[in-house]
Amino acid sequence: METKNCKTCTKKVKTFATEVYCNECIQQKCCMRYTPDSIGRQMCNNIGNLIKRSDKMYCIGHYKRLLQNCKTCGEPHREGDPLGYDGWYYCKTHKPPKSEQTMCVHLALKNVMCPDLIQQIVCHI
Repeated sequence: METKNCKTCTKKVKTFATEVYCNECIQQKCCMRYTPDSIGRQMCNNIGNLIKRSDKMYCIGHYKRLLQNCKTCGEPHREGDPLGYDGWYYCKTHKPPKSEQTMCVHLALKNVMCPDLIQQIVCHI
């Protein structure tokens, strides 16, 4: 962890982030600033970089909170259930079928990997 200056107001901040924001400035950027984070704190976490998903910015604490529930219906994340191929959590009802996941992996990798390697990746879905 290093002491760096906030990108917006130049306050000193201890962080691992490369895009540094103090507590006040990161709360202006995080779209979930008014909800408790993954451990119930009513504040944003500035220890890491902001994460952009679906054209929204999240601090690491609020991003972790997103992954605790199904993206579609909000059902709580069950211990041991993996995230979907797109990095979001889906419950059993809303998880895309294996055939759709396989197709997405093939489309994403067909120009950069040989079919044998893609098949090795697909078998772990």
